[in-house]
Amino acid sequence: MPDEPPSDPSAETVPALDITRPDETAITVPLPRTFEVPPADRYRRVRVLGTGGMGEVWLVVDEVMGREVALKRLRPRSDTDPVAHDSFAREALLQGRLEHPSIVPVYDVTQDPDGGLFFTMRRVDGQSLARVMSWYPRVRLLTAINQICLAAHFAHEKGVVHRDIKPANIMFGRYGEVYLLDWGIARLSGAKTELGAGTVAYMSPEQASGSHDVDARSDIYSLGAILFEILTATPLHEGASLGEMVSNLADGIENRPSVRAPNADVPPELEAICVKATARDPAERYTTARELANAIESYLEGDRDLASRQRMSSEHAARAAQLAKGETTEARSEALNAVGRALALDPSNATALATMVELLTTPPREVPGEAVADMHLRERELDRARSLAGVAMLGCWAIATVVVPFANGITNRAYFAIAITTVMIAFMLGIVRLLNRRVDGYIPTYYVVGIATAFAGASIGYNSVLITPTLGVVFMIACTLAIDPSRRLLPLAAGGIAATAPLVLEWLHVFPPSLVQRGDELCAVPRMTAMTDSPVLWGFHVAAIVVGCLYAVRVRAALTEMHRRDSIHTWQLRQLVPKLERLG
Repeated sequence: MPDEPPSDPSAETVPALDITRPDETAITVPLPRTFEVPPADRYRRVRVLGTGGMGEVWLVVDEVMGREVALKRLRPRSDTDPVAHDSFAREALLQGRLEHPSIVPVYDVTQDPDGGLFFTMRRVDGQSLARVMSWYPRVRLLTAINQICLAAHFAHEKGVVHRDIKPANIMFGRYGEVYLLDWGIARLSGAKTELGAGTVAYMSPEQASGSHDVDARSDIYSLGAILFEILTATPLHEGASLGEMVSNLADGIENRPSVRAPNADVPPELEAICVKATARDPAERYTTARELANAIESYLEGDRDLASRQRMSSEHAARAAQLAKGETTEARSEALNAVGRALALDPSNATALATMVELLTTPPREVPGEAVADMHLRERELDRARSLAGVAMLGCWAIATVVVPFANGITNRAYFAIAITTVMIAFMLGIVRLLNRRVDGYIPTYYVVGIATAFAGASIGYNSVLITPTLGVVFMIACTLAIDPSRRLLPLAAGGIAATAPLVLEWLHVFPPSLVQRGDELCAVPRMTAMTDSPVLWGFHVAAIVVGCLYAVRVRAALTEMHRRDSIHTWQLRQLVPKLERLG
């Protein structure tokens, strides 16, 4: 069957009326020989445009008018079903009586020779909202929803409720037109409805429950659900079956875009429109679809009513003040979000400004996870310098443990082996720590234990009361400053045990005493090497004190810098609201 109607050379032609082009280029339309074409021959089928549960839509050529139109008819298996027949006839008549620019006009309703019911209507060439929602600009989508709201309002004034408004039933034409399609389950307001008729993701609570009180506000809910999806790219009722939806509605659906999609950058005015349109109670929604259209149009035109903005700002500020009393990270985050929205609506809102200052200058009891991660990052940056300093100090200790005994003569190789082995183990652990630093930046437990072991081994090798106590104090304080709070007592315990163990072993006569009484004199007894050069001991103590003090100075400088930055940060935050007292 050819796609175009056959031409008739003998047919007369007359110029068509076209005010957009000059007469010499006007379109000419061949007149048919007669307008009396039998219904069976008038519509020549071209191809199927789509199929549904009971009906199918064909692209046909109207042989009388010489144009392409859409023909909707019952599918063959539904022709004999009286319920389907009545529903189809109702759809054709309801849609045919709704003459609106955004409602596809019905041209003809008739029956074919076999008694099958069909109707013809304008062919809409374009794409559905469901297909273009993800890439059309928000302004264009809002403009289209505004037009659909007016079309729905027109139908409501005629007493017709669509009951299946969804993105797939909103069509964008190729020339800027927007249509509300598929009136198959439309009903007169107040008429009895079927449970589950419609699309769950966009169905109002009363329609989902099978209530007979389904009126225009049910369509307003569907329009609000579409608006929610446009703003958040997420369906209001996501992935729910009819039973799940009814259950979820009983618990309450979160319909605030800022909560469901905090990164969607939804203006407060549009959020307020969306929340009102999708209120669970029909009495809390917009009274008419025109009111919803007017609200969207006011936003598009930039008409942001000051009183409305101040009212919404006060609501957000009150919510922020209430949330600020909470101690959880989630409550504080929501409070800051509410403060931001309140100030976006009314920058002079004193309650919001006071809450902002309180939140920004008073640290929370619970440190947020992101802040903890940032603390660990800074601690890792500092730990690299600490690790290098630790390896350097342990290296010097290891060198001294070798050089001093050889310079003064080794008197006991066993004690020397204990000292050098434990110090070298600590030095190697320092290198391991440098190469494999903890994610949180704090020193590992094995490093503290290694240093304590080296402290104890050096005490056994040299003397329990000379040299080593100074080393122990310096290293254990350094470890305490570089360990996390949960293990803050570990260096204290390890250092105490390391200092005490050699003395206990002396008391048990495992090792000879470190101090002996000779007359009126208390003498220190060396073990692995002679210690006759007192300036060496003096220099060692001075070096340990200097190194320890330099480390403490660096830590104190870092803390001072942190306090300085925090104080400046707090001051700058307070300068954001210098007139807070007068505003209150």
